[in-house]
Amino acid sequence: MAACEEELMSLKHMGVWEEVERDSNTQTLGTRWVFALKLDSDGRPLRHKAWLVVQGHRQIRGINFEETFARTPSFATL
Repeated sequence: MAACEEELMSLKHMGVWEEVERDSNTQTLGTRWVFALKLDSDGRPLRHKAWLVVQGHRQIRGINFEETFARTPSFATL
């Protein structure tokens, strides 16, 4: 599907996707494809969209990550 190829090329272009050899002792996180159909103002199909997402709910502290940080604004600054 062209939308999947477009998503993979975008991830590679942004430098967040790299195919590597996996050690047999290494635990990996799974991925899933999410699909959507973009519609025009009249409800007609315009284009397909695809996102490759990681199954982050399967992460284990100390194995898949050490620390996480996501900058978010506080309610007072909004």
